Amino acid sequence: MKISSQINLHHVNPKSMMAVLVISFVLVLFLGGCIASYDYNVKGEWNYELFASDGHAYDKGTVTFTGNPMAGYYDMLNYDNQDFSGAFTVKGEEIRLTGSVNWKGTLSDENTMSGDWWDNIGTEGTFTAARQE
Repeated sequence: MKISSQINLHHVNPKSMMAVLVISFVLVLFLGGCIASYDYNVKGEWNYELFASDGHAYDKGTVTFTGNPMAGYYDMLNYDNQDFSGAFTVKGEEIRLTGSVNWKGTLSDENTMSGDWWDNIGTEGTFTAARQE
């Protein structure tokens, strides 16, 4: 018995071949979209503003992120020269700060973030931050 390792393309239905190609292309696009995740690099100095849960301005200042782009440390200096620090993580568009002040937010682009914040004494609200130019 002789087994041939050659495929005879003359007997393949062109419609079947096209269907296989289209399905393969769609699967590549779908799986590529599921796997692709962009982690923003937040390292550097940002201006932030905290708002209390009633919407009034609560605090503002600068926050500096150090470490690697996906995890590291933050140092926050407010307008009263009070210093707060802790750790941060970035996963995709999500950023989290844990420590003296906690943030859970979303990076809308590489220079802008917003979300919710709370501290260890029960104060909470929303925040916005923009990378310093």
